[in-house]
Amino acid sequence: MSVGCRCQSLGSTRCPLKAATEPISTPCTVQRIHELSNLIVTLLLQIEGAKFGFAMSKTRRMQRLSARINQNQIPGCQHLGFLSDDYWACAARHYSMTIYHPVGTCKMGPPTDPGAVVDPRLRVYGVLGLRVIDASIMPYIVSGNTNAPTIMIAEKASDMIKEEWMPHSTFDT
Repeated sequence: MSVGCRCQSLGSTRCPLKAATEPISTPCTVQRIHELSNLIVTLLLQIEGAKFGFAMSKTRRMQRLSARINQNQIPGCQHLGFLSDDYWACAARHYSMTIYHPVGTCKMGPPTDPGAVVDPRLRVYGVLGLRVIDASIMPYIVSGNTNAPTIMIAEKASDMIKEEWMPHSTFDT
């Protein structure tokens, strides 16, 4: 199955009502992968990616490695012609996911942005003394792994915190 690098869906994470009294409550995350305006394009790309993977499994090199497609049909897609475009579209709908870490749940932005949760200094709007310092502040996902950008966010945040708490000191940056 192919995977896109830049997920466009806007999901949400909600805490159950009991979370206020029970901090260990499990949050509910809804990714909404299939609620996109460009869903058709996404499905077409996934179909083409699956067909490319199948064609690659038929090359001489892959045959020497005994590579083969999994013949187990995906539940919910058995009624469709195996390996047809309709089959791959059905498979994509059943197995869509992101291989990247979702971001943007605490988006950084100006106070005029209704979706922004933190200011440019990573302080949560309306909550004194609270900052968010992780990948969730990124308004959009990066095309690669989020590890290096998250480290950069943490490094910058530590510098900003030091500036606020020790304004007359100098730091090696």
